[in-house]
Amino acid sequence: MHPEGESQYNPEAREGEERPKSTTLTRERFAQGSLGHTLFPDALEHRSRPETVFNKTLDEPILLQKNSKGVVFKRLAEKNIKTVDAILNLQETDLDPITPRKGLQRKIKQGLRHYLEGLIIPPHARLIETLYHQPQYPIPVEREQELIDAVGEKVNALKNKKDREFLIDRFGLYDGIAKSRLEITSRYGGFGKTTNMQTRALRNVHSLSGYITLPEESIARHAFNAVFYKDLQELPHAHGLRVFSIDLSNLSPSTIQELPKMYHFLGRGIISSRNNLVNTWELLQVDLQKAGVPQETQEEISRSVRSLYDRLKKPTTSY
Repeated sequence: MHPEGESQYNPEAREGEERPKSTTLTRERFAQGSLGHTLFPDALEHRSRPETVFNKTLDEPILLQKNSKGVVFKRLAEKNIKTVDAILNLQETDLDPITPRKGLQRKIKQGLRHYLEGLIIPPHARLIETLYHQPQYPIPVEREQELIDAVGEKVNALKNKKDREFLIDRFGLYDGIAKSRLEITSRYGGFGKTTNMQTRALRNVHSLSGYITLPEESIARHAFNAVFYKDLQELPHAHGLRVFSIDLSNLSPSTIQELPKMYHFLGRGIISSRNNLVNTWELLQVDLQKAGVPQETQEEISRSVRSLYDRLKKPTTSY
């Protein structure tokens, strides 16, 4: 954990700009009864982000129809509410004078909830998500800095200053606020130009695949507490997990009934998987929650994989 006010973000500030300090986010940052207090996600608690992270204007988080948006934003502006921070500090009961329509109030809350949930994943992980076309998952608070340091080091090492600044802006590495496509094109040029610039900059930020995060409800996390792909690669017997398949036919009948859901995520048909023999390395990385596999099934499969891993230490054992 980083002390309050100490920046944890590596990319250098622009010339003449002071780097934002970091702050630890908690629900208690917002008053009881405020939108921020009500909507704050549990998974965001105690994560350190730049103190500027709530400075985003309302245009992007709150998506309303043009006619409704004009009226609502005008009334918000009259109360000097122009940023995410300002509206999150608004009491829920104060929404009624701004818009008595419950449908609009729901949309406002949905937009703010989505924005807060987006902060659970640090911006450096969003860069990796774009770089490798792999979804990123919440990282335990105590391990976020590993990823932030790794990405920051690669970005800072870019020789082209414009590439560095583009990635800092595009993903919000500096202030925690990912810039919209409109903001990026207005600063760096048209859509085609910025697309090419992003492709070039990301091409030069490489060797970060080890920081692809593993699903929260995956065997990798359950059995080995592996958060990043590199955690699996660094297991003493990782090679054995890669080459050996695991036979799931001895699991309980209730678990075997759930296996077709898992096979679907492995890209296999039910018929071709009836022997219940599964590549262990693939199995480790399946998002079992997304597959709809119950908690007890996840736990049983995790124990089975862990048992296989323990047997890998005995070279004479047949698999």
